[in-house]
Amino acid sequence: MRRTVVVSSCGTSLIMNGSDEEMRRILNRTANFKEKEVPPADRQQIDNRLLERRNELMAASVSEARRLSAEVNGIAGFYGGDLAGAGPADIQILLHTDTYQGEQVAQVLAERLRKASQTVLLASIDSLATSSLETFRWGVQELVRWCQDQLANYRKDGYRIVFNLTGGFKGVQGVLNTLGHVYADEIVYIFEGSELIRIPRLPVRLDMGQAVEAHIHLFRRMHNGHKVLASEAAGIPETLVEADGSKESAELYVTLSILGDIAWQEAYKGVYGRGLLEPPTSRIRYTERFRRDVQAVSEADRLILLNERIDDLDKHLHGGTGNLRSLNLHPVLGKPPLPVITHECYAWSDKDARRIYLHFEDGRGEGGPVAVLDMLGTHL
Repeated sequence: MRRTVVVSSCGTSLIMNGSDEEMRRILNRTANFKEKEVPPADRQQIDNRLLERRNELMAASVSEARRLSAEVNGIAGFYGGDLAGAGPADIQILLHTDTYQGEQVAQVLAERLRKASQTVLLASIDSLATSSLETFRWGVQELVRWCQDQLANYRKDGYRIVFNLTGGFKGVQGVLNTLGHVYADEIVYIFEGSELIRIPRLPVRLDMGQAVEAHIHLFRRMHNGHKVLASEAAGIPETLVEADGSKESAELYVTLSILGDIAWQEAYKGVYGRGLLEPPTSRIRYTERFRRDVQAVSEADRLILLNERIDDLDKHLHGGTGNLRSLNLHPVLGKPPLPVITHECYAWSDKDARRIYLHFEDGRGEGGPVAVLDMLGTHL
């Protein structure tokens, strides 16, 4: 029997369902909070509720566990009603938000599945919360990247990929329903106690690489969170962009749709690996020294990493995602390699551990100081 990876969207219905009115208010109020953001009094109430439901779930039979947890219900339904139906090499992946409630509920569900001898992995997707549309869009990008990076590896190893969308938040379910037709072999649901619904993968292949290459600068800007006018994106297939709701001079802005994110993830590395791309924004500028340093780099994987770090710098400068761990922008420690240099960030941290050395200048670079990339060099 072919090995299977079951990816289950994981929500918080385990602790929400059956809660009294006061508990529901606490859960709703803190739904998008990370652990450090939850007030201590609320944290105690949530922890008490988690422990109560955890004890119920661990003591429950499979049929009772299916009633308590939509996620377990979908997994058991996929295996014919009994968790013991999973193959010895099958893997359960619980896909959850990086909120406190999301992480804690996923850990409880994992414990119950492991009790049934299931192999369980937890996958936390950053920013996949509904506190704001902008935050959720960053989360969708992370989810598409996770599918592209992780599920492709399982498929190479001969696994069959199944998306179980019985549980989880409606917004995430909607995104995964689209992604499932690209990255999964089958999508399964159980609605309102009905039988398992199976939706096979569509027999089509998306090939949007040409569109990405032809409009690489616009795709890159949209992926980095910049607003692009609809008129600028007129040459991009309509299915790859969507209106973001804001206007300038009565004209709509657009951003990448879910299919646009998929097209980007599948195609961008082929472009990034060919050489240094021009800056994605006027707030980043290259010196001739920096360009010469990059010309000496011939490995495609190094060029991909370099262009990705420039994307991270772009996002950081525009306040999109903060000082990303992969970027690690900070003042130069010790004597700088050139007198003008004040800061450094990662180009890549493995092998020869190169750094991008830079300084900042005042300017009109889309609303803030300009980062001038002075050189690519070794770690000091």
